[in-house]
Amino acid sequence: MITKITVNNNDKHQTFETFGASGAWWAQVVGKLDIADDIAKLLYSKEDGIGLNVYRYNLGAGTMKDGESPYCVWERATEKVKTDKYAVEMMQKCVDAGADEITVFVNSPPVELTVNGKGRCERALAKNIKPSNYKAFADYCLDSCEYLLDKGLPVKYLSPVNEPVWIWSNDKQEGCHYMPRDVQKLFEVFTRELDGRSTLKDKLLLAGTECADLRWFNKSYSRAVLNNVFVKKYIDSIDYHSYWLNSVKPFFSDRIAYLKRYRKFHDKYYPNTKIKMTEWCHMQGGTDCSMKSGIVTANTIYKDIKYADVVSWQHWVAVAFGGYCDGIIYVDKEKQTYELTKRYYVTGNFSKFITGATRYDAECDNKNINCLYFEKNSQNIFILINNSNQSQTVKLPILTAESLIYITDDTHNLSKHLISTKEITLTPQSVNTVITGK
Repeated sequence: MITKITVNNNDKHQTFETFGASGAWWAQVVGKLDIADDIAKLLYSKEDGIGLNVYRYNLGAGTMKDGESPYCVWERATEKVKTDKYAVEMMQKCVDAGADEITVFVNSPPVELTVNGKGRCERALAKNIKPSNYKAFADYCLDSCEYLLDKGLPVKYLSPVNEPVWIWSNDKQEGCHYMPRDVQKLFEVFTRELDGRSTLKDKLLLAGTECADLRWFNKSYSRAVLNNVFVKKYIDSIDYHSYWLNSVKPFFSDRIAYLKRYRKFHDKYYPNTKIKMTEWCHMQGGTDCSMKSGIVTANTIYKDIKYADVVSWQHWVAVAFGGYCDGIIYVDKEKQTYELTKRYYVTGNFSKFITGATRYDAECDNKNINCLYFEKNSQNIFILINNSNQSQTVKLPILTAESLIYITDDTHNLSKHLISTKEITLTPQSVNTVITGK
């Protein structure tokens, strides 16, 4: 059976802007290793890597004290930016390699401003910063952004709140709980302080609210920042995280339905505000470099782009040290070696090709294949995900002489091949990017 792909050039969607990843929990370690430059190029170089362009810098709460970490994993404690030497150096290497946009994001206010003197909450639903400290918190973040800008780093966004609905009362990482009304007041203070800084107000935007789960309270947090005209002046997007792939009850697992409702809500009430997906990982234990997790990654990107119309998609951590299915590159700290995962390569099937491209509606008559279609300059770009364990033959509506296909599957890693027929065979469990001329 031949699968037919149809394109509707009258159904225009978003122009895709950026791909990125976070430097949290690894940059301060890898930044001092001999392989740091290699890692930066693999992530951010368009020629030698997968061409990411956003670097998310974790502005720390200062939970690392005298080399001691209060968390279950040592690397999750943070320094303040001026003493975060190797993390900042790693960020600079990534900028040198090709990153042209930095988002500074915050998990917890500085420990000296929190209620309990810690970078996490004391108990469920506890608020860990008083409103009287909001201004000092804003000053700390804005001072840090100025410090990085003075180093020539392209800081564009500041995100002061991360996953506000969560409790954050365990010893796993920094975190701070906020109710929507707290976020509203906090952003008002940040906006006022930003607006009062002539050195920053024309360079920096605020980002948020980075809700981790679109099933719970996400609309309330969007309203908290977008209903204030003054705050909205400094916000050009709403950012969410794309976790919650698995659920305890099937009713809460219809991810596509939640993405559609989220998009519909923003189109109705905030039509000029873009949507970005700024954090995701597989959330599965074990070190996994396989195509199994690669297919999950590809389908997650596909759904966020197709159903939420996101203009940016960003991984959680770019690099990990093993034991969990999160980073797209694994690093052995002692041996100073690295391993590229299939998650890395399938990300490249998107990030190397669709930045700056405009998406149009595309459908296929095979439920095993997910399809996206983009136009960029004089190119047509198809991304085809074959979720089947069998090969699938696809007929494209557009194909020119010397068209190219980039294949990632069990045996190929963004492998480039010349194609000259409209009928293409997709290998089992594969992600394929087809580039054709007009």
